Amino acid sequence: MKPLVTIVASIAERYDAISTAAWNTYKALADQDAWDVAIIAGSNTFCDLPVRIVRGAGGLLIEPAFRDADLLIYHFGTYHPFFDTISTGNGKAKKIVRFHNITPSEFVPPQSRPLIHKAFRQVHNLQHADHIWADSQLNANVLMERGINPGLIEVLPLTVETPALLQMRDKHNKELELLFVGRVVESKGVLDCIEALSALRNSGVAFNLSIAGSLTFADPQYIARCKARVAELSLEDSVQFLGTLDDDALAEAFRKADIFVIPSYHEGFCVPVVEALRAGCVPVGYAAGNLPYITHGFGRLVTPGDSAGLGAAILDVQEGLKAAHQDHSQPSLKLDRGTMSASEFDRATKDYVTAFTKSRVYAAHVDKVRELLVGTGNR
Repeated sequence: MKPLVTIVASIAERYDAISTAAWNTYKALADQDAWDVAIIAGSNTFCDLPVRIVRGAGGLLIEPAFRDADLLIYHFGTYHPFFDTISTGNGKAKKIVRFHNITPSEFVPPQSRPLIHKAFRQVHNLQHADHIWADSQLNANVLMERGINPGLIEVLPLTVETPALLQMRDKHNKELELLFVGRVVESKGVLDCIEALSALRNSGVAFNLSIAGSLTFADPQYIARCKARVAELSLEDSVQFLGTLDDDALAEAFRKADIFVIPSYHEGFCVPVVEALRAGCVPVGYAAGNLPYITHGFGRLVTPGDSAGLGAAILDVQEGLKAAHQDHSQPSLKLDRGTMSASEFDRATKDYVTAFTKSRVYAAHVDKVRELLVGTGNR
């Protein structure tokens, strides 16, 4: 009988980054004939996924797909009782943990902080893993700072293959198009983004800001604060709250955008930055969390909390974009890695985003699973 690989995630929710990562792990491994693959979660709104739903750690321990697994792959980034089983597994299986980082408690509402503290306590279970995939170097650093053996950790990025590749030099918007994608919560800095718009308005730049993000994982009180500030600044005609977008609508939003604004205070990876670079957008945001790593110098990052500096950076990039569209070969974009032309930006970013393609990331999944399953079989 083939070895069984079982993926364990707390939830399987559409438009949730960790759920998407777990599903990509499933797809990476399910095409291989050398093993069988199952996926377990505490809930499922994907509907079309073959997810086995179980409740709590007790339910997990008696689920056949967990009990019979030869390799367990946990997707961990928030507290859930499932992750208390990392230390023991099912008693025989090898264990991989995909670590997505945990939002620090200072960036979440007070009522959410007890769960954050419990999640950080669960990090200690990772010392019992056979291997750890960290989404980013930042995530690897977090684990090492908490005493996890560096020898267990490999940086393996998430898969990002949407939207379709687009060139900056092909964008010719009459007004500056700004885009934010993410949960509308305090840690994402949406209010900071709105404050930064004052610099654009005062300079006479015509602009639109589109705010797209899952309402399922949003903070209603924070959304209300953001909308109230938009009204106070008389920006209702320039700011749109789009809510949850399906894949086609999100791709269209990236296609239109010139600048991707991400004033986040914490990011463990930040898929939308890679999506923005694929779409020919310049990321502008805060130098926080994984953003200095994931932007790879292809954006402009300022000190976290400096909304005035954020506005100035957006204006500076806007000036560079205007000049770049007049001459694609002229170095005019002042980015963190230096001044680039539109042609250089398009060429370099398209090369960079290949690191996140399925062909590369899936191959790394398969190689490690094959290594850990050597000698396993005939259950």
